[in-house]
Order: sequence, then C-alpha cells, then structure tokens
Amino acid sequence: MSIDLESLTLIQLTPAHETACRDFMQEFLAAGETHYGWLNEYLEFRSFREFLDFIDTCARGKYKPEIYVPQTTFFLSEPQGRLLGITRLRHHLNPSLEIEGGHIGYAVRPSARRQGCATRQLSLMLERARAIGLARVLVTCDDDNTGSARTIEKNGGVLEDLRLSPESGKWVKRYWIALE
Repeated sequence: MSIDLESLTLIQLTPAHETACRDFMQEFLAAGETHYGWLNEYLEFRSFREFLDFIDTCARGKYKPEIYVPQTTFFLSEPQGRLLGITRLRHHLNPSLEIEGGHIGYAVRPSARRQGCATRQLSLMLERARAIGLARVLVTCDDDNTGSARTIEKNGGVLEDLRLSPESGKWVKRYWIALE
C-alpha cells in the first residue's frame, strides 16, 4: 500500500481516535518495540481518557515539572484516520534534553517505515516549532540509527557533535535545524 505523503497531517488526539490509537500502539507491541511510540506511557493508563489527560498535562508543563518540560504531542495521520507516527514538540530544553531527546522526538509505526513518513512528520513538526517562536531546534538520534540521521539531514539538520547518553550508555548524534 502506497502512502500519499502530501496528504499526511499532524493531529492531536480526541476521544474519537481511541480505536486508531489502539491499533497504532498494538503494532509497536506486536513488533516487540515497547520503547518506541511512547507505548510504555500508553499502557500505564486504564482508559483512553486517562491517556488523553496525560498528554494534556504534559502539554501544560504540569507533569513532573522538576524533570519534564512542556511538550505537545501530535500524531501523523492519513486522511482516513490511520495513525502512522507520533511526535512530540518540547517547548524548551533542560540539561537532559540537551544531550538526548532535543526539541522534537518522533516514531513511525513499523508498517509505515522506509516510505518517507518520518521525513514528512519532522517537516510538519518544524512548522509547529516555528509557530511557537523557536528559531532553531535540536533533534537527536542514536549514532547507529542511520534512518533517523537521514531524516534529520533531509530536513536541514546540521550535525553539531556526538555525546554519550548517561541514560542508555549509547552515543547520540545531536543535530541543529535552523527555522529562520
């Protein structure tokens, strides 16, 4: 099945997206990828409404503000409602995000990978970052994640350096993308 990249948009979830979100998260679970797509957070909640409340709490900067920064969550959606990716825009950085995570994090469901979805998703997120007044954004990826590195570079990412993640012990590539 071919994906029309130009038709893809970023949406914020509503209660009407429960089935599509469950399908999206189930695909990560079936692939054994519990660390992608923020599946671990999704699974923590008993109801979809609780998950939506969590996303809203994060956007308002009220979720563990001593650790996390305000971050807005979007899903990459096809016109018919199938969710292909998840992405978060962090409104500013803290010391941890300056090493790993950056302003924008993203994941694409396994069946939609290697079709340009990540590149489209990041491009759309750069528009959102511009809209909240960011002049440039930091986007990171593991050193061995060549697909993500290509996605960042296609969107204008300039490699600043590699840093060792204190969390994972992996080397992390740090890219800056100018928005002005």
